[in-house]
This record gives sequence, C-alpha cells and structure tokens, in this order.
Amino acid sequence: MSGSDKNVFQFLKENYNAIRSEVVLPFIVKFVYNNIEAYEVPFSPHAKYIAVKVYGKNDTFLKIINEFNLKESVGMDLNLNYLYNPAASLKRFIDLIVKETGVTSF
Repeated sequence: MSGSDKNVFQFLKENYNAIRSEVVLPFIVKFVYNNIEAYEVPFSPHAKYIAVKVYGKNDTFLKIINEFNLKESVGMDLNLNYLYNPAASLKRFIDLIVKETGVTSF
C-alpha cells in the first residue's frame, strides 16, 4: 500500500461511522418575497454527481453527492448549508480521494 493509499484508508478507518451516516445537505437560499422570508432549493439542471461506494468488512454503502450542494454561493445567493458541508467527514473524505488520486470527475 502506497503512502497516498494509507492516507485515504486511514481517514476512512478513523471516520468510517461518520462517513457512513453523514449526508451533504442541499444548497438552500433565503429570500424575501412580499415581506415574507422564504427558503428555496435552487434547481441545477446539469448537475454533476459524485458517487463513492465503500466496501467494509461487514457492510457496504454508497454515497451519491450533487456537487452543486458543495458550492458556497451562486451569484448573490449564499448556500445556507455551506458551513456544515465542508466540515462533514464525508466531504473531507471525498476531498482526500481527489487530492490523493488526482481524479476530479467521478
């Protein structure tokens, strides 16, 4: 096992339960319409998805993430879930896979 594999696998081993249970929350924006505060999930017609399947000793799980949900903002619209998503072990695991393998498209 190379050093880069060890980093990915070590992170997975240390954070397995968190990665297995976490989700990336949707891109949500807040706006005001007729003096009413409202929230919306913007539609992304050409979304790219990241799919990662993890085979554990006793179980297997699949995570499918819409990359649009990981954005901080689109135009003037701020993603209200942006503070949570990058801190999630699942997101850090995906980032580590990209960093260690050089794969940028899943």
